Amino acid sequence: MTEFRFIESSFGVLDTNKIARLVGATVDLTFVLDPSGRIKQAVSLDPELARVAREHWVGHSWAETATIESRPKINQLLAEANGDTPTRWREINQMAQGSDEVPLRVSALRFPDAGLIVVMAYDLRPVARLQQKLVDAQRDLERDYQKLRDAETRYRLLFQITTEAVLIVDGQTNKVTDANPAAAMVLETTPGRIMGRVLSDVVKPESREALSNLVAAVKASRRAEAVRVHVDGAAKPFLAACAAIRGDDGLTLMLRFVPVETGQHPAGAGPLALSVLGAMPDGFLLAGPQRKVIDVNDAFLDMARLGHRDEVIGTSLDQWLGRTSVEGQVLLAHLRDHRQVRGFALALRGALGAVEDVDVSAVTLLEGGENYFGFMFHRAKRPEPGSTQALARSAADFADLVGRLSLKGIVRETTDVIEKLCIEAALRLTDDNRASAAQMLGLSRQSLYSKMHRHGIGNLESPDVLDDV
Repeated sequence: MTEFRFIESSFGVLDTNKIARLVGATVDLTFVLDPSGRIKQAVSLDPELARVAREHWVGHSWAETATIESRPKINQLLAEANGDTPTRWREINQMAQGSDEVPLRVSALRFPDAGLIVVMAYDLRPVARLQQKLVDAQRDLERDYQKLRDAETRYRLLFQITTEAVLIVDGQTNKVTDANPAAAMVLETTPGRIMGRVLSDVVKPESREALSNLVAAVKASRRAEAVRVHVDGAAKPFLAACAAIRGDDGLTLMLRFVPVETGQHPAGAGPLALSVLGAMPDGFLLAGPQRKVIDVNDAFLDMARLGHRDEVIGTSLDQWLGRTSVEGQVLLAHLRDHRQVRGFALALRGALGAVEDVDVSAVTLLEGGENYFGFMFHRAKRPEPGSTQALARSAADFADLVGRLSLKGIVRETTDVIEKLCIEAALRLTDDNRASAAQMLGLSRQSLYSKMHRHGIGNLESPDVLDDV
C-alpha cells in the first residue's frame, strides 16, 4: 500500500466524522463500526440509500441487518479486517423495509488506535437491474427462437408432405437451395441431388426460355402468370408458377409445378380462361372475402387511370365503385340477393379523381365457404345531359308546347321531366329504398318525399312516409 507523505499534516486534523464522509465520497455507502461490529454511522451521497441506512441499520449490529446467508460473510470479513490493508471484496444483501433487499459489495479496514472499523460498500442494485434486464431479454429471445423453431417445423412438415412439386431457389444465383420429395419424384432423383443445380437445368431445353421469362417477370413485378413447361425426367407437361419472397439475405423464389391434366393451377396464375379475361377489352376485377381486390386486367387499369396492378391489389372494392358509396352498396346488395347482376349503370372511380361511366355485369361465387365477386366493366355511351337523345321519351311533348308556352315555361316543364326521370331511376336502382335514393340524389329525405308527392311517384300513403314529410 502506497503511503502518503505528510499524512499527519494532511489528515491528522480530520475527526472521525470527516474521515467517514471522505471515504463515503469514493464509494456508494460507508459504515463506521465500533469494535463489536455495531453500526455507529452510515454515510452516502445517495439520499435514498442514506435514508434507508439511517432508519434501518444505524444503531444495530451489522450482521443483524443483513440476510441470514450474508451473516457468515460479514463475520469472516470482520475477523479478517486489520490496520494494514482492506479485506477482499464480498457480496452481501442488506435487509431493508418489508421484503426489500439491498445488494452490496463490501470491504472493511480496521483502525485499532481509534477502535473503529470502516466498511466501504458499492450499491449493486443498478447492476442487478441490468442483470434482470439481460435475463428478461434472454427469455424473450428464447421464446422468439422457440416460435421460429415451431414455425420452421410446421413449414418443413408441410413442405415434405405436400403432393405438389416445390423448389426453393436463390434469387441471385438461380440455384436450387431446397426441394421437397414431390419435386424429387417428378425429377426422378433425390432432393439432395437437386439442390445446387441451376434452375434452367430442371426443365427440358425447349422450356428453358419460358421458365427464364417467368422468373424474370416475377423478379420485376412479383406477379406473373403460370407457364407450361416440360420438366426434365417427366413425359407430361406441367404448369409452373413462381412467387418471390424478399428477406434479409436477398430474394428467394418458390416454384410450384402442377400437372396440366389435373386441371389445377397455382394460385395467382390461371389457365387459358384467365388469360383470355386478362386480354379482354372490357375491364375485369376479381374480389375476395372482405371485398379485397385479388386481381384485375389491363383494361380495368386503363379505365381507372392506373399504371400497375399493385396499386389495386389488396385495396377495398368500395374504393372503386360509384361516385358515392351508396352506388357501390346498391350493386353489392343486388349481388347478395340475386347472385348476379347484368347491365348495371355505375360510375367507376379511378386515380386522381377520374370517373368513368360504365355498365357492370357481376357474379358472386361461393368457394371454400367464402364469397368471391367477379366484375366486368363496359364503357357506357351515355348521351350528354340536356341533349335531344337524353330527352327522347319526351321530345314530342316538348315540340307540342312551342307556340302555347313561352321558352321559360318550356324549360320549366323540361326540368320537371328530368327531375322525375332521375327520381324514378334512383328508386329503381335502390329497389325503392328511399333513404338510399335521397343520398344518391344529394337530397334530404323530406325533400325527396316532397318531390315524389309533386310528381305523383310511388305510394305516398304509407304511415312512415307521411310521418317524414
